[in-house]
Amino acid sequence: MAGADGAELLGEGVRAKTGLTETEIPEARCVGCGTRINAVSSHLGKVPSPGAVTVCIECSTVMVLDEQLIPREPTDEEIVAMAGHPMLRRYVEATGAVREEMARKRRGGGLTKANAG
Repeated sequence: MAGADGAELLGEGVRAKTGLTETEIPEARCVGCGTRINAVSSHLGKVPSPGAVTVCIECSTVMVLDEQLIPREPTDEEIVAMAGHPMLRRYVEATGAVREEMARKRRGGGLTKANAG
């Protein structure tokens, strides 16, 4: 999953439960909503590589990492290859749970929206 400052909002407990790890990437913007992205999450200790799929933590837009690990819109061919992939569906669904957790922490902890910068 791609996110702005989601790592700070999620905390170690969520990362421990999900097995997610974060990798810093060059700062970019989500192609769907414009959220600032400076990290991507992966599971099972995998390191993101060019061509990897990522999902925006704010709007669930599906993107692909380019050669510099900057998220971009998928090509038509990539969209066809991804269509119906069960793991992608799980990632998109997981972003909803992450958004809910982030919103809960913002409300309870007085945090501001991570992508305000």
